[in-house]
Amino acid sequence: MGGMNLAERFGRLAALCRADAEFRLAARYWSGGLRLEAGALSVSVVVENGAIVEGEVRAGGDGVLCLSASEPAWLALTRQKPPRFYNDFANLAVMG
Repeated sequence: MGGMNLAERFGRLAALCRADAEFRLAARYWSGGLRLEAGALSVSVVVENGAIVEGEVRAGGDGVLCLSASEPAWLALTRQKPPRFYNDFANLAVMG
């Protein structure tokens, strides 16, 4: 993902979730969605009983996890090898 801009990286979210065995295991009973935001740019996936389906989720919806960060933070977080402290959302929340 090194040469991709943020919109291209965000555009791969659903495919990455479907391909990630750990995500699928963790989401197996989840209904809601995941929404990532960077200013005006956002992407979301809908999860129905653990399956990723087409659709759009809104922040504040039932079962929706919304994560918002600056574009530079998302670019660092989504690198193949993120810089120190950019490998975990908890670290980023503490950093602000």
